[in-house]
Amino acid sequence: MKVGLSMYSVHRRCGRDGWAVRDFLEYCRQQNISSVELLDLFWLDVYKELPETIAFLQEYGMTVSAYDVHNDFASPDASVRQAGLSSVRAGLEMANALKTRSVRIFAGNVAPGIDFAAAREWVVEGLRAAAKLAEEFDVQLVLENHGQLAGRSEQVEALLADVGSKYLTCAFDTGNFLLVADHPLPALERLRNVVGHVHVKDFALSSSDEGLLSTDGRRYRFVPLGQGIVPLAEIVARLSQLGYDGTLSIEFEGEPDLSGIEHGLDVLRPLVATFTGSGHVSEDTARGDAR
Repeated sequence: MKVGLSMYSVHRRCGRDGWAVRDFLEYCRQQNISSVELLDLFWLDVYKELPETIAFLQEYGMTVSAYDVHNDFASPDASVRQAGLSSVRAGLEMANALKTRSVRIFAGNVAPGIDFAAAREWVVEGLRAAAKLAEEFDVQLVLENHGQLAGRSEQVEALLADVGSKYLTCAFDTGNFLLVADHPLPALERLRNVVGHVHVKDFALSSSDEGLLSTDGRRYRFVPLGQGIVPLAEIVARLSQLGYDGTLSIEFEGEPDLSGIEHGLDVLRPLVATFTGSGHVSEDTARGDAR
């Protein structure tokens, strides 16, 4: 396993300070991060930046763990769903250019007044079409556990089963499960055979009306890794036991962003070294806690 960083962790700097992909890569180089996750949102001039990005990655021995696209297959508007499929195709083309094997996608969210079952049918239809494209490109799609239709582990499991393609796996987000009253450890057991990528984030319960509202009425706030309630050590240990050899991509959405990222690196790197250095992880060790 590698420790990596998602560019979404610095999304405020992209909007507020004008950070480009090159700025993010330079920050990663300074932090000795060799595995990066890029997003379609953050290109300022993709035709100019892409060759520069590829050259930077090659010069400093960096790899792209996943390329993230944004799509909504649950929209009642067929043109929006088709635009989502076009976004996936563009992401697959970019994945080939960046030499990454994974493209992160979403299911989408149910619009107000739309029947849940109908929206799910649209999602399955969109995912099937996307998986066929992925097969053409020989690149895997990783569906993030996110939102109302694909937030819980059983929802992700059912969608993957309905699509039935080896080119569609799961982008396992350690924090998002809490927002739909699921728990990451049982979720990992349910999805253990289909994890294609991992987002690592941590949440703490919020004592005020601020924060993200979960479906069970609780509110959560972003905190640096190891300062919340996500059982990081147990997750890393279990992933190691399962033979996951991809990237643990930190996705920190709190503030201040850089210090939060760097704290997360200080927490996650020793965990990965502990649970992957010796090969076998005992059950007692797996019950350790990074907090």
